[in-house]
Amino acid sequence: MELLTLPQLISTEIVPPTSILTLTALAFLIPLLHLITHSRRVPEVLTLLGMAFVAYINICMAKEVLANGNRIVYGFGGWPAPIGIVYEVDQLSAIFSALVTTVLFFIALYSIGYFNKGHEGRLYLYYTLLLLVEVGMLGVIYTCDIFHMFVMLEVMSIAAYILVSYELRRVALSASSKYAMFGALATTIFLLGVAYAYGCFGTVNMADIAAKVRGTEFPLSTVVGVPSLGVLILSLTILWAFTFKSAIFPNHFWLPDAHSEAPTPISALLSGLVVKVGIYGFIRIYVTVLGIDLSRAFLEVLFILGLATAFIGSLSMLFEYDVKRLIAYSTILNLGLIALGVSIATQEGLASALSYVINHAVTKALAFMSVGIAINALGSRDLRVLEGVGRVCRVVGIAFATSMIALGGIPPLNMFMAKLYLYVAILRAKGLWWALIAVAPSVIGFIGYMRAMYSVCIKPYRAGKPVKTPLSSGIAVAILTAAVLVLSILTPYLMSKYLVGAASQITNYVTYIEVVKEYLTP
Repeated sequence: MELLTLPQLISTEIVPPTSILTLTALAFLIPLLHLITHSRRVPEVLTLLGMAFVAYINICMAKEVLANGNRIVYGFGGWPAPIGIVYEVDQLSAIFSALVTTVLFFIALYSIGYFNKGHEGRLYLYYTLLLLVEVGMLGVIYTCDIFHMFVMLEVMSIAAYILVSYELRRVALSASSKYAMFGALATTIFLLGVAYAYGCFGTVNMADIAAKVRGTEFPLSTVVGVPSLGVLILSLTILWAFTFKSAIFPNHFWLPDAHSEAPTPISALLSGLVVKVGIYGFIRIYVTVLGIDLSRAFLEVLFILGLATAFIGSLSMLFEYDVKRLIAYSTILNLGLIALGVSIATQEGLASALSYVINHAVTKALAFMSVGIAINALGSRDLRVLEGVGRVCRVVGIAFATSMIALGGIPPLNMFMAKLYLYVAILRAKGLWWALIAVAPSVIGFIGYMRAMYSVCIKPYRAGKPVKTPLSSGIAVAILTAAVLVLSILTPYLMSKYLVGAASQITNYVTYIEVVKEYLTP
């Protein structure tokens, strides 16, 4: 019996609101059911079923959007833009939504084994917050409205702040507090930019703003301020807010504490997915909405900040013995490199950034989740305590070695191709010297990756404790390991077949505007 295709199951146009409403309904339902059942299995099963359904329909939607290049537009309550909130899904949104929903499903599956003891009284809260993080991320990815983007950033961020401190350890509470305070400042600055943009353009719809900054007519709204000043203020606030969300220098300082002190599945979520929302924001607003010409100065600043971020992350890896903190620093390194691809804003650069986002999300989640099994068993994140654990627990050994080799950029694994595409794009856009400078952080980071792999997978095992792999965690880690290997083969195909086309569509503001205009026509 064949699986239901998306048109048989649900109309493509309502996949975005269906995803949001399904996850939101479950987030409210789980606490209510906990009051009745007090069962740990109820939130686990409901979360997995809901996330599996949402992942399936988003993958099907992505397949359709990438195959035909169409854009999906949905207006909430039937209200057209710019009056109502509109979702617009193009190839960029489709790629991000499929990636987020798929990886998050495996994080939820891993969580069942990770929290197999204790937490019975609060586990429902964990899954509720996990669902809300997904709601927030998908809302940012789908929306064509900068105020709605702010709202969904807040939903995602507040849930993430709480999840960092879920285990209620003092250091985790401290990390969460720092993350929350500066995160609130970043989103407040973004809100001020949104308010100023509304004052200048008379709208918060992104297609409408894209039309107005280019002097194109858009129904139902008029410019009421100075567009050039609106572009400047919005660009500045975007630069600050999304450098924080994507941990780009100088707003990277919160990441090592938050990502290392969070429960391991949340570390995987933050490093693999949540920080990519900031990258998405840069691409969507700087490239699609405001356009490369108007954003050129800010993109040049982002290039320099990306280089600084990559060097800070790579150098910090060299002397770190806390394995989760080391992996967190490597996230800073890789986010800096992704920012380079975004900032050059060529078709090749944007495509290489998308390739890097996909491969890094899967590989980084695998790195945290594999070593997390050993951390849970031995009660330590110190590489000196974890020495040789990969030799006695083959799941940890194979998966962690795969992730470290891949992140180190060793061929033929997936991150080698992702880095190669990025460096070629920088070479063609910026020249040889900039490309060589961009390679340097990866070379430095390689030492950190190999040091971690050598400690965990090659040195003799000294702890003496048995390391058991919970079934659900083992399944999630095994599938992600296989995914890294599959991506090692498929990355060139994905690049030529889908990502180059998606990068081309990102810069096509004309159709971004026109499909929303067409939605206005009965």
